Amino acid sequence: MEKNEILNSHWAVRRNAAGNPNTPVDTLVELSKDSHCDVRRSAAGNPNTPGYTPSDEEFIITETY
Repeated sequence: MEKNEILNSHWAVRRNAAGNPNTPVDTLVELSKDSHCDVRRSAAGNPNTPGYTPSDEEFIITETY
């Protein structure tokens, strides 16, 4: 699929593209700004996304809201 086809697809298609290691970096950058949280999460977990930092740490909430 071309970049514009991916960006204009259903969120599940965008999520899968965001997690795919063969997705071009410029497309990953756009997917990392997607309106759907699952798409952004997949892009954040893709090691080819600029700024990717692997983490084995637990997510701990330290403040009460």
